[in-house]
Amino acid sequence: MHPATRLVRASSFVISACLCAVLAVSSTALAQNFGRTKVNYDRFRWHVYRAPHFDVYYYPEEEHFLETMVSYAESAYLKLSEDLQHELSERVPLIYYKTHPEFEQTNVTLASIPDAVGAFAEPFANRIVLPIDEPPDKTYRVLLHELVHIFEFDIFFEGNIGRALRSNPPLWLLEGLASYLAEDEDTFDRMIIRDAVINGLIPTIRQLRGGSFLVYRFGNAIFTYIESRWGKEGIRNFLFEYRKHLLTGNIPKAIKEAFGMDVDDFSREYRRYLRRTYLPTLIEKEEPETYGREIGFRRPGIFTFAPTVSPGGELIAALANRKPELDLWVLSGADGEPIRNLTKGFTNKWDWLVAEAFNGKRDLSWSPAGDRVAAFARRENGRVLLVYD
Repeated sequence: MHPATRLVRASSFVISACLCAVLAVSSTALAQNFGRTKVNYDRFRWHVYRAPHFDVYYYPEEEHFLETMVSYAESAYLKLSEDLQHELSERVPLIYYKTHPEFEQTNVTLASIPDAVGAFAEPFANRIVLPIDEPPDKTYRVLLHELVHIFEFDIFFEGNIGRALRSNPPLWLLEGLASYLAEDEDTFDRMIIRDAVINGLIPTIRQLRGGSFLVYRFGNAIFTYIESRWGKEGIRNFLFEYRKHLLTGNIPKAIKEAFGMDVDDFSREYRRYLRRTYLPTLIEKEEPETYGREIGFRRPGIFTFAPTVSPGGELIAALANRKPELDLWVLSGADGEPIRNLTKGFTNKWDWLVAEAFNGKRDLSWSPAGDRVAAFARRENGRVLLVYD
């Protein structure tokens, strides 16, 4: 999701609150890892399999996944080489780990890897590193997404480290194209951009800066718009025009030469395209208050998410980032107000609570009697189940 790595990798509620909730989870995970030495719990005995376009690195414990991973990689390569009409100049090292905790021990990067990082592509040696403990379709999409970055590096940098160091392609281009070609938008992603459109928060090309979640989503939308109007050929034209201006980062000139329109006209047209696509939802849906009431903390920068109602409805368990770490709270089922923090204070029994609500997974669960609530927490390279009375 940034030039070298993908950070993983997402109704009518206010878009900024939802975005900040996602970033709050990611920043909490990063804060929990800050200053820690990367610990290696396992020793990996690496082997290499030479596929047509990849050098696939694996260890014996995961060898039975090798055939599948080679198939995924070569299938992804075939798709992207056809979409982009480009062949990579060098073979791609592909390093895969059986689980995310094992992936976090990689020495391809010395930085700590939080739970939110789904995989990464390294631009100087053109390596892809990923875990494979997600469902097969998602693993393929993640691999495809990272391979797009390898194609981007090859097209833009042309194997020249100096070009890579002196250039700074915008994140919306790198991540937007990867998300678009990998077709990895999920319902949460589409909900985010739909709410942004409905609430008039569509940025122009000049405003698409930084690394927020919206930059990724609007980057995808820009390439979707380009294909809807100019086809795949339009995407290829833009990429190769931008390559001419890589060192100056002149996006407006690349747009002018690829599409014959200035950047402001292009922004107006793609924003009009998004409004035509998503505004019918405004007619179909009611206001958020029609469906329910906001619960939990109502302070700037503090978010309540993953709510789970007890069997009797009297209580709600939820996660909140009231302090630098996530905590498990119990809220009133009557008015949604906070009642008790079940994980108050620091502990050395576990590292942090696991939060995967934005990946469409449940984080919390009540017992049938409604007197206990369970959550998972990260501890070293594994997870522990916490059960609170």
